[in-house]
Amino acid sequence: MIFGFLLILTPIFAAAQSTRINENNLTAWGTINADWNLNEKLGIHLDINQRRVNITEDIFQHLYRIGMNYKPNKNIYLRAGYVLSRTSPFGDIQEAVSHQTSTEHRTYESISFSSKAGRLETSHRIIMEQRWNGKFSSPDLNKQDSWSYANRARYRIRFDYSFQKHTNQQSYPYIAAYDELMIHFGKQVKENVFDQNRIGCLTGYAISPVTRLEFGFMYQVLQLSKKYFDKNVFQNNSNLMVNLLLNLPGHAATK
Repeated sequence: MIFGFLLILTPIFAAAQSTRINENNLTAWGTINADWNLNEKLGIHLDINQRRVNITEDIFQHLYRIGMNYKPNKNIYLRAGYVLSRTSPFGDIQEAVSHQTSTEHRTYESISFSSKAGRLETSHRIIMEQRWNGKFSSPDLNKQDSWSYANRARYRIRFDYSFQKHTNQQSYPYIAAYDELMIHFGKQVKENVFDQNRIGCLTGYAISPVTRLEFGFMYQVLQLSKKYFDKNVFQNNSNLMVNLLLNLPGHAATK
């Protein structure tokens, strides 16, 4: 029975592999994440991201995010804002076709909620994004001549474990693990509903109530938004992570 089931699945897997291309890349992501708490409930968010190919080589993405925070209570965090990114093609498949750098404008809304059990904190984050991506009608163009619109939904679950009991005034080490799934939706999406999945683990140190530093690894499976050579392309990216988290006067920075 099991053998028969495998015989049925074999042509399905073979067909899926024949319509897709997989490639592996090594990248490095650096982030500065800052929250400025205006009062107990309101705050301003800013983060700056720089992402490089092969750790030290060319930058393939600059991303800037701003937002307004609202915290109705200690376990719930709301945010809305704007993102600007500039992304260059990387990887063997994209680079063989184009070297054009595209711009994306994005608005977003998010909600985060968390709970604690001893030294373990579990947090959930849901983000809705409205994305305007620059497009090129020809590989010979230097400027984008059109825009495409898409909605994206993101869900992340994260676990943080502190190695020691602490108060907000103490420095302490911790570890974290997370998984985040992103999908496209809406009438504009004809195919490629899956966008990407990120799974990571981090080692962190709370230097002070204002500053935390994290190092770690994140594995990303990313489906490119368009087909190359009439096939879907999946990038399997191994990313080294460095995060600096700043929390200007007020409560502890969100994770």
